[in-house]
Amino acid sequence: MGKKQNIWTHVSVREPGKSALPEAVPSRPDTVTAAVVENGIALQRTRGLKYAADFLREQMVPVDVATRVLLRPLERRKLKAGK
Repeated sequence: MGKKQNIWTHVSVREPGKSALPEAVPSRPDTVTAAVVENGIALQRTRGLKYAADFLREQMVPVDVATRVLLRPLERRKLKAGK
């Protein structure tokens, strides 16, 4: 396996050491964060990893969430149908 890529060196989070979303929840209850994350994923496809990571950092998405959605796509949460 390759070395993990550092997507940023400094980030502000909502609560230090805590994700805004509990890992056990299968979909995102926070619709604002969900929309920001979906935009970040789209930006990764069109503009690249660094641009998407910078966007998520500027939107104050917790680093653990940003890392998961940008670097481990198989671990992304599924949106509920119709939302």
